[in-house]
Parts: sequence; structure tokens; C-alpha cells
Amino acid sequence: MQSVKLWSSLQSVSTPNQVEYRIESWEADRVGLKSSFMFCKEYIGVHVLFCCLVWGYTICFWIMFTDGWSLILNSHLSS
Repeated sequence: MQSVKLWSSLQSVSTPNQVEYRIESWEADRVGLKSSFMFCKEYIGVHVLFCCLVWGYTICFWIMFTDGWSLILNSHLSS
């Protein structure tokens, strides 16, 4: 798919200098997207996963060690 788009964009170019520029800019865009995706995946993904785990364990322990279920049910029934 990408090679087809690259080939069609190369066909509309007239001089070899423009061809090199198109290839370099296309490669730079691809590398930039990949590195920004890896940054998001490594840093944001780890923090989101950590927060979800902490909240999940907190809620589980609150329900197990306190009378959490009855508090939840009473708040739904009273409203």
C-alpha cells in the first residue's frame, strides 16, 4: 500500500532531485511516526497500565476487606 502511494507520487515528479527529496521526506515521516508511537507506547502506556493496576487492586481490596458490596448496593437502592 505504501509502496504504491510512493510510486504514484514519484511518477508525478519531473527531476531526479525532486525524487530524492520526496523519498527522504517520506522516510523521515515514517521514522518520525514510528518513534513517536514508540514513545507513547513505552511511557504513556506504562503509566496508564500502572494507574489501572493500582485502582483495580485498591477497589478489590476495598470490596474484600470492608463491607464494600453492601455500601454499593445501599447507595444504588437509596437513590
